[in-house]
Amino acid sequence: MPVSLIIRNGKLVTDAGIIDGVGIAIDEEKIVSVGKDPHLPREADVTIDANGNYIMPGTIDPHTHIMEPGFEWRSDWKSETEAAAVGGVTLVVDHAWNVPPALRSADFKRKIEIAGGKAVVDFALHGGATPQKDVFDAIPEIVRLGAASLKMFLCVSVPEYPEVDDGSFLRAMNIIAKNDGIASVHAENKYILYAYEREVYEILGRKDPLAHHDSRPSFAEGESTDKAIKYAEHTSCPLYIVHMSAKEAVEALEIGKRRGIKVYGETCPQYLLFTIKDMERMGPYLKCNPPIRSREHMEALWKAVQHGVIDCIGTDHCAYLKREKEPGWEDIRKAAPGFPGLAEKTAAMLTKGVLEGKITLMRFIDLCCEKPARIFGWYPRKGVIQVGSDADVIIVDMKERVRVSLERLHTRSEFTPYDGWELTGWPTHTIVRGTIVYQEKEVVGKPGFGKYTPRKAG
Repeated sequence: MPVSLIIRNGKLVTDAGIIDGVGIAIDEEKIVSVGKDPHLPREADVTIDANGNYIMPGTIDPHTHIMEPGFEWRSDWKSETEAAAVGGVTLVVDHAWNVPPALRSADFKRKIEIAGGKAVVDFALHGGATPQKDVFDAIPEIVRLGAASLKMFLCVSVPEYPEVDDGSFLRAMNIIAKNDGIASVHAENKYILYAYEREVYEILGRKDPLAHHDSRPSFAEGESTDKAIKYAEHTSCPLYIVHMSAKEAVEALEIGKRRGIKVYGETCPQYLLFTIKDMERMGPYLKCNPPIRSREHMEALWKAVQHGVIDCIGTDHCAYLKREKEPGWEDIRKAAPGFPGLAEKTAAMLTKGVLEGKITLMRFIDLCCEKPARIFGWYPRKGVIQVGSDADVIIVDMKERVRVSLERLHTRSEFTPYDGWELTGWPTHTIVRGTIVYQEKEVVGKPGFGKYTPRKAG
């Protein structure tokens, strides 16, 4: 009998290297054969000629903010998972910032239901922890429901998702550890931020875009990262540090890893590809938390990526409207923090990382596919091309250069910081569990096809 799909005539990228003239066979959502073309099954319902392009695992984005429920006027699960398909992201992992936030069991389950009805690619969810008693009480159930991690803020966030104080942070990590979960943290010291914000905004009276950078010093991130790692050591709680932007934070992470603490680090393309000089030009459109920093920090992050100190690349994807950014030209505090990146991530990292010689293609696979799958308990179901794994596959053209434009990306965001960039490494095909969801520059996946992918504890 024929299999459902065969990909032939490609270059297979594995953690060991690149193998030419290799293809894969897929049936019933799984990879059933990997090998040289003559050794693949002869018949398939669909056959794709990779035309010598690269065959890779679908990438995983461990850090997104899809705004549904609560902010559907910005974006929803259909639009942003279509953007993921364009960019070769076959699994998005969404944080709990919604209204209501997915911190309690009923809200977490409701988000699964909403996403399951609209997602074009597979999805997982982070939960969270805040100081409220009912949120603490919900942690064991949220872990059982498969939350990738439970995120906490060490600095001021939004009213519906308040930050934790030291006692709450310690208590939450103890509960998470006892229930075999993973904690994640936005690490910036709120008291240091208070002091610098007062100096920059109130005393100096600044409102310019660079005031945002100057009000959130790298020291605040480094101190908070170091503290979080010490708490992880004390509680034996695995810790995932999100969107690292500062060399001091990287130094703390490296020390923690050397001491054998179970701690993981994530950075984002924006911290590797933009500097404070770009914010002079782009202003509020490049505002994010933590802020874009100097070239010194960028170089420290690239070094950490190259040497395995940083484990994963997430986007911190947020689809905002221009009216939420434009007021920042007058007063940077009025601009919403964040911007999109789901569709752009793969091509940006392949162009600026692999093709410019900063990382190998195998290191890209480790950062964007295998390592997040291992950290969050999906490996070897996700993050790898091997027999028995989910058939999450992308075919990538490493020759064609494409100028970035919003029309290509499918996000409902009204801007992208990569607008006009010429990037190489766009997928020609994105395949999720054996079904083509993107091909020939068109999203063909159906809303509701994406499945919830709970974390497997342990």
